[in-house]
Amino acid sequence: MAGRPPVLPSSNLSYSENFLYMLHQCMGDKSYKPNPRLARLLDILFFLHAEHEMNCSTSAARHPENTFLSPLLLDTYTLHKLNYHNSKLNL
Repeated sequence: MAGRPPVLPSSNLSYSENFLYMLHQCMGDKSYKPNPRLARLLDILFFLHAEHEMNCSTSAARHPENTFLSPLLLDTYTLHKLNYHNSKLNL
């Protein structure tokens, strides 16, 4: 089974503009020109995603790790923290 040929980025577009450009090229819209406002919004969304990528379980393990707990205490604390958080959400 053969896939589609790769869509190469354009050197005169920003990261987000290239993302939109390559997405639309892949969908078959060869005449697409990225909207600057949409590209700016996507820049902000990408930034926020990269800035807040840690989820609850990662955060629960990494924050006490900085206190130099023993690995056993760290695991116990993390499991307790996640269990407490899930019980508050009624999961």
